[in-house]
Amino acid sequence: MNKNISVLSVVIAIIIGLRCMLDGNNKLVFIVAGINIVAMAFVLYTIIEKIVGNITDKIKKSNVPEQIIIREIKSTRFKIWGVSIGVSVVAIVLYLLCCCSGLGNDIISILALGISILDDEIVMKVSENYKI
Repeated sequence: MNKNISVLSVVIAIIIGLRCMLDGNNKLVFIVAGINIVAMAFVLYTIIEKIVGNITDKIKKSNVPEQIIIREIKSTRFKIWGVSIGVSVVAIVLYLLCCCSGLGNDIISILALGISILDDEIVMKVSENYKI
């Protein structure tokens, strides 16, 4: 996660700059929606990376042959990332088409904040409940 802090800092600075420059734009709701979607995507990315790491560690600690471990790790990564990306894309498209508003943007930003605060608990629960 430490390697992402510098990248995140630059991205945050760019987003703040863009938001300030585009303040008078009549499509400001969509600009803020894009910013909130990027924030939510970053939060979800870090959570998914932690979940995949925890599950991969559980698979490596199991007493099965190396070929099965490699196969299960690939399968698990594909399942988790595939479902996560699929659900995220559908949610983003539905939000932009149906619910994009000032209130919707506030809800997304509050959700991103809440999820980022609870990320350790989310990672722990999902990692514990994932069946290997």
